[in-house]
Parts: sequence; structure tokens; C-alpha cells
Amino acid sequence: MDCANVSDSFDPFTTKNAAFNFSTMDCEALFGAYRVLKTGFTIHAYNCVNMQRCFEMDSCKNCTDSYFCHNCENLDNCMFCFNTKSKRFAIGNIEMPREKYLEIKQRLVRQMAQWLEKNGRLDYDIYDVLSERKGK
Repeated sequence: MDCANVSDSFDPFTTKNAAFNFSTMDCEALFGAYRVLKTGFTIHAYNCVNMQRCFEMDSCKNCTDSYFCHNCENLDNCMFCFNTKSKRFAIGNIEMPREKYLEIKQRLVRQMAQWLEKNGRLDYDIYDVLSERKGK
């Protein structure tokens, strides 16, 4: 209902420019999401509210520019954070100097881009990012 440019999605409301989603509302530029509200420019978000420019997020609220986080609130530029609130430039729940964080983020993004170009997908997601690799 009230959607535009939505493809391969189920139960979208007031969503635009989105694909491969389930149950979205007030979202824009969304890909591969499950039950999200007021989220934009995000890929693979699950059970999230008010997310902007995030990737692989689960059960999070009010986060921006963050990757691979679970059960978090009010994160800004964070990676691999779990069960925490109100962090900025954090990796694994530890806040870092802005410059160091951006350097590590750049390396991660470069590595993800290489994997995507080579394989068309990443070898991990938010649900197995911390799991033990079998056969390695």
C-alpha cells in the first residue's frame, strides 16, 4: 500500500525503491530486510526501527552508518557491536578514536567489495559473523 518501485517483497507499506523484503513500513532504499520500520539506505536489517545507511543489523533501533550489530540502540558509526547502547566509532562495543575507526572501516569495506566482486556475495552475515568457521 502506497509503495513505489518495490520488487519481490511481501507486506510492504509506504515503502519505495526496495526489493526482497518482508513486512516494511515507512522505508526507502531497502534491500533484503525483515520486519523493519522507518529505515533507509540499508541492506539486510532484521527486526529494526529507524535505521539509516546500515548493513547486516539485527534487533536494533535508532542506528546510523553501522555494520554487523545485534540488539543495539543509538549507534553511530559502529561495527560488530552487541547488546549495547549509545556508542560512537565503536568496534566490538569498544569506542575508538575516530581516525582509527575510519581506517579499520575502510579496510573492512575494501575486503567486502573484493569478496562481492569475486563471488557475488559475502561468506558471512550478522547471524554467523562470530561463529567458528568449519574446515578452517
